[in-house]
Amino acid sequence: MDQQARPSHQNWSKLSVATYNILHDPAFPISTRIDKLIEDILNADADILCLQEVTDQSMSLLLSSPPIQRVYQHSSRDPAVVLENERNVLVLSKYPFTPKIIDTGTRHKPATIAIFDSPRSGPETESTSLVVVAIHLTAGRAAVPLDQKTRELQGVISYLRSNHPNDDWIVAGDMNWPNEIETTPMKGSNVFEDAVVTLKGTLSGQNSDAGQRQILDFATYDPVHNPLAAQTARESKVGQRYDRIYVKRTENLVICDVEMFGIRDDPASDHWGLKAQLTNPLLEPTPTDNVIPTHGDIEGANCDPVEEEALEPATITQEDLDGLFLKRTWLPDEAQEQDMAKALSILRQVICTSNSDTSATLANNDQTDQPPAATPITSTAPKVLIKLEAVGSYALGVHTNHSDIDCLAVGNISPRTFWLLAQSRIRSQGKRLGPTRPNEDEIVKLRRFVKDAAVQMMELEVLGIKIDLQYCAAARLAERWDDIARLPTDSPLFSLPVASLVTLNAYRDVLTIKRLVPSLPTFRTAHRALKLLLSDRGLVGARFGYLGGFHLTLLLTSIALHLPRSATAPHLVEKFLQTYAEWNWERDVVYPIPSLANRVNYKRTLTKEPMVVLSIEKPHSNLTYHASWNSVTSLSRGFKDAHTILSSGGSWKNICGENPLEEFINGHKAFIKLDVHFWGGDSMKGRAVIGWLESRVVSLLVQLHQTVPEVVARLWPKRLVDEATSETDARDPNGFYLFGLSSSLSQSHAKSESKQTSRSSADIYAALVGCLRSFEHDLHSNARYYDSSDTFISLLHAKRTQLPLKVVVDPFVWSDHGIDRAEEEEDEEDEPPFDADSESQIAQQTDDVASAAGSWDGFQMPSSAQRKRAAAAAKAKSTPHIPAAKLRTSADVYNRLMWDSTGDVSKDGYVIGYEDRFKGVKEMPLTSWKREVEDESFIPFHRVVYFKRLVDGVHIWDRKTKVDMVFGSGVGASL
Repeated sequence: MDQQARPSHQNWSKLSVATYNILHDPAFPISTRIDKLIEDILNADADILCLQEVTDQSMSLLLSSPPIQRVYQHSSRDPAVVLENERNVLVLSKYPFTPKIIDTGTRHKPATIAIFDSPRSGPETESTSLVVVAIHLTAGRAAVPLDQKTRELQGVISYLRSNHPNDDWIVAGDMNWPNEIETTPMKGSNVFEDAVVTLKGTLSGQNSDAGQRQILDFATYDPVHNPLAAQTARESKVGQRYDRIYVKRTENLVICDVEMFGIRDDPASDHWGLKAQLTNPLLEPTPTDNVIPTHGDIEGANCDPVEEEALEPATITQEDLDGLFLKRTWLPDEAQEQDMAKALSILRQVICTSNSDTSATLANNDQTDQPPAATPITSTAPKVLIKLEAVGSYALGVHTNHSDIDCLAVGNISPRTFWLLAQSRIRSQGKRLGPTRPNEDEIVKLRRFVKDAAVQMMELEVLGIKIDLQYCAAARLAERWDDIARLPTDSPLFSLPVASLVTLNAYRDVLTIKRLVPSLPTFRTAHRALKLLLSDRGLVGARFGYLGGFHLTLLLTSIALHLPRSATAPHLVEKFLQTYAEWNWERDVVYPIPSLANRVNYKRTLTKEPMVVLSIEKPHSNLTYHASWNSVTSLSRGFKDAHTILSSGGSWKNICGENPLEEFINGHKAFIKLDVHFWGGDSMKGRAVIGWLESRVVSLLVQLHQTVPEVVARLWPKRLVDEATSETDARDPNGFYLFGLSSSLSQSHAKSESKQTSRSSADIYAALVGCLRSFEHDLHSNARYYDSSDTFISLLHAKRTQLPLKVVVDPFVWSDHGIDRAEEEEDEEDEPPFDADSESQIAQQTDDVASAAGSWDGFQMPSSAQRKRAAAAAKAKSTPHIPAAKLRTSADVYNRLMWDSTGDVSKDGYVIGYEDRFKGVKEMPLTSWKREVEDESFIPFHRVVYFKRLVDGVHIWDRKTKVDMVFGSGVGASL
């Protein structure tokens, strides 16, 4: 459901608003009542629905219900977000709106604001908004709670007068106001109308299912006739009109009908629902009711309206899609959905601050009858503020049975401090989660920490669900996190480093897509269907140059914004295949928001960018940076093949294929077979080898196109094995990758990149084999990953008859289940290395301080000076002190040797000694050293131990002995 929907103009002449308290009571589990609640909500058919006493469980059950999703496509809360209170307010709507939460002055009683864009009639009149306030006031009939709920309601009215003085207002919810006492803020007011009081004499309020019970005073809480109310009533058993709808007196909104719903012998809640029907005499329905929502927040551009038109029935049916989903168990079941929501909640408890709610100091106010006292903000402001949100497929609701959860943390601390704190919290989570240690499954496990990369990331596991966590340091933005969806694109809060902004945009793009897509349920179904097609056909995997999940999202978003709102999921799927089967990838650029095409100034480098799919938010960049000519050609052919089957009347099952891997093998006569065997027994090292090899695939595809442009090499993006020799309990991976070879349909590439206009088959074969031998040699030359004592990698040209009779996907599973061993923290370039003792002392200090407070408050990272002193003290125990000046860095030495040609020895005459995680000190030629973090062979400079001159074996720079013969720093002499 769309949680942060951008308002769009709704020229409604009729509007219905309902309020319903769905009851949270452990004595009456929601699981036993949810079906009846959903039925009541659907029968009411309100345009805007305000729900009270919503919990994490009830929200998950409601928002995951297909009938609810079809009717209410917009929600004030994201189902992936954990609710802050035990009982919460939720707004569902058929129309897009902007949600906001405001403080009413009482802890656990916030009000939810839903802002709808509703223009007045007439070209010369100023537009106005409709503001719906959903509330749940304090319970109780005594003087103290009455005074408290009076202040709560007065706070809401003051907010409306200050922030929306010229807009239309509706206040709906469980007021908990007794019949015999008039609502003080509304008393004698000419501002509001009570919907029931206005029409009381004209409504019958009868319901045949409840025995034709006459509704005299619209008592929505009626212990006499409602069995659940009879059991939950704590005071008077007299029916009370607790649930009310107040409408601002204006010529725009006129109350025309009021009714109750949910009245049955076996009720779903202890409250009946209340619904008011409103009309706008100044507005008439217009043909522009069904348009794509505007996108004013992005560059001030609006999406081009798509005229609503009658679409022809799609060849594919919804039953076709659902049937294949069921057959392949492609969609997550209810238990998995609950586990994923719970895993995200557990991660938030571990990573985020426990006192981030600034109202936490009011915890004792619920235990007294005294009104809450004002608390200075400075006394509750946390020192560390962390916000954690789901991004990617899970955030959009397009995840499948095989999906992980991608998360983004945004905070007011540096990345280095965040990762240290996160590791500390993960290590000590058993202590900080309370006296009862959590179940083993509920422990957050650190699978891997990728820190030597352009974008640092933690790979975690909770409840068996993998979670990828990234971090963005944005202090001011974290403080205004709830307003991020409403901030303009050029807000100074987004003035962040490019790397940080790219990481943050993963969340911003999700919000934008949710605002713009006309029908999220339709979009989700189409996305999952296309993801199944790509997965089956072997065309998925961004690291290989194919489409990743978010690439597919952007491509489908462009299609969804081009179709009328009435388009179904099959329509989106068919239009997607038709469009991208005919797409000219060499010439055309995919703009996810088509109306912004003329506003984005992107310069494409054709020789390096065979495919361009631009990001939504600035900085606009090509997200398909791993795409190669071979992968793009394979994708294009895949789309064309699928569209051909569709055009010939083939079923969705035929389009996806019965056995796509077998079809892939049978569809090619020749292959490149990339064998990889590892028998080292170290799972962590084995994963590093496999990951490195897969990262080199794109380079191989590029070299193949440069060498033999007459050939298209299509990779099957999974490691394969011979079924006859495959062992399910294998200790180490032993498999191969296949590249199917076929002739290029276009010779334009050959003409542009080869001096020869045509070559014989023998010449092409010789060039192909030469390319494979060269690439194989490069792999074997990588001393960091390739070790012939435990690894074997080879490439060969093979005919189909030379392949195993039965090829299957490798079922190998790492013996450690993919969880890396805990490693000691790497040394900083400008600091002495820590030994084990000093490392453990600092880790112990971190754990002690963090666990003592039970939260982030009070946590203080050791300063750089403290860390240096601790390291020096520990090192003095085992290493004699060498008095010397500060040693120049290894990066400085590298730059001098690489780029200064005045020396007597060329740069080829030096090697670098560096610390390998598995083998100790290794050596690498100076010219082979990779500085770019994006490179698969990247090694950080703080691992450099020495620089050696080959001609005489002298260490011209040595970190341990502080020798520097290049710059003369340390104890060295000038070269």
